[in-house]
Amino acid sequence: MKFKHKFDVNAPVAVVAEFHRNPNNLVALTPFPVRVRIVSAPSRINEGEEIEFHVWLGPIPIRWLARIVQLDENGFTDVQVRGPFRHWIHRHRFVPQAENKTLIIDEIEAELSWHPIHFTLGFFMWLGLPLLFAYRRKVTQRLI
Repeated sequence: MKFKHKFDVNAPVAVVAEFHRNPNNLVALTPFPVRVRIVSAPSRINEGEEIEFHVWLGPIPIRWLARIVQLDENGFTDVQVRGPFRHWIHRHRFVPQAENKTLIIDEIEAELSWHPIHFTLGFFMWLGLPLLFAYRRKVTQRLI
């Protein structure tokens, strides 16, 4: 399965990259009724580091461990080490545009787990990605 979402923000790449390197912004970028609680994370992400968090879908907690496998000034890639998907890669790319604007491109490749509970959770999470990223677009544009 593949998902792609892109949008512009009125900020240079360096500002966009710095915003995304703060793992606490994940909380601000997640809409109600989904909640995110960071369990452990560095104050600023770097390549090779891991972020452990819980995603609450209503009353259901989903444990997630992500590892940053690539990071540079134009984006980063995180992979799910533990979570509801069999396979999950999320690429965040920041492309400079004219007049100090940046195009943010999110690309996700995922495969659902065959475990019945993880399959169900992952399926509904996947269906919600368009709404999640529409929300992230609005919040990112407001906060940056």
